[in-house]
Amino acid sequence: MSYSIEIDHVRKIVIHRHKGNIQRSELGDFWRELLAIKEFTERKYNLLTDYRKAKFSFSDEELEPVDTFLKSIKHIIDGKRNAVIVNDPDNYALTLLVGKESAKQVNFHVNLFSTEKAAFDYLM
Repeated sequence: MSYSIEIDHVRKIVIHRHKGNIQRSELGDFWRELLAIKEFTERKYNLLTDYRKAKFSFSDEELEPVDTFLKSIKHIIDGKRNAVIVNDPDNYALTLLVGKESAKQVNFHVNLFSTEKAAFDYLM
């Protein structure tokens, strides 16, 4: 696992940075850890995800469990924002597929950005 989680209490944002190859199971590990953070689950902090130093090691055919999982936590993520920073076309496409489905199904607003400033601006 090669990710970090930090909490920005001033801006009320949980910041997730990932580097290296990302297996789908690692995303599950991250979400389990995220769901144990009260700022995200109870205090309504939004999420910034930085994949600029990462590469997904799975395909769009493996996204169904992700969609199912997000539906199962709708009561937590309903109305939240997730700003995702990407700089790789494959990561962009995969994140876009998850984001579109999430927005429709569970009201989780996922938007993609190429800079950290733009991502923070969206979350503020």
